[in-house]
Amino acid sequence: MKFILHACLLVCTTLITSVVAVEHASAQQANSTDTNSYDLSNPDVQMSLAFVHTLLLNTRENHSHRLNGEVGNEYFIRKQDGAEAVFNIRGDVVTDCSNRGTPNKANPAQRPLAHFSLDVWPWMNTGNCNNAATSPQQRVDGYIKDLREALILIGDTGGGFFVPENPNVLEDNFAAYYLFAIQLERSGIDLYTFMRYDFVVEQHREAFLANLRHIFLSEIADPSS
Repeated sequence: MKFILHACLLVCTTLITSVVAVEHASAQQANSTDTNSYDLSNPDVQMSLAFVHTLLLNTRENHSHRLNGEVGNEYFIRKQDGAEAVFNIRGDVVTDCSNRGTPNKANPAQRPLAHFSLDVWPWMNTGNCNNAATSPQQRVDGYIKDLREALILIGDTGGGFFVPENPNVLEDNFAAYYLFAIQLERSGIDLYTFMRYDFVVEQHREAFLANLRHIFLSEIADPSS
């Protein structure tokens, strides 16, 4: 059952509060194994999950596969099983470490949060190969361009935000939820306001992306932070 965010927005009369408020209310709660901060019955969690899910579902990884000047590359994905391939401007399959397609552990068209957590985030950290064909900054910058286009697409189509079927913010989906929702809120981004108004305004959209870029690079530089 898909939960359409528009319905939630009609009944939500206050700004979204941080989904980590309970987690950090006290040292005792922060050290407990309780997962109320990720309780899917919490409207704030539903709202932030809807944002992350819809953003990643609409993210086409074209720029992520156009690194080192290969700007003519095109990225394709088979929706049935999530298999991907990249073709250069001549129509040849790209096989170099910088931009080649990779096997996906999670289908981006069906499980976009898990795809980010299991496929995209490891790629951002280490790339496709053992040799340093690209830098983390290059990979993050490429993906930020893809996210920019996704936000513009969502605004242009007006489709709203919705949570996935059988959602789970822990386990396979956690890295995506942690980086996009929890860390953004910790950095001062109000996801409710951004979803409701700001993502269609270029100035606010660019500030959001700059903040997310900083989070990505900070986490890569210090994964324990």
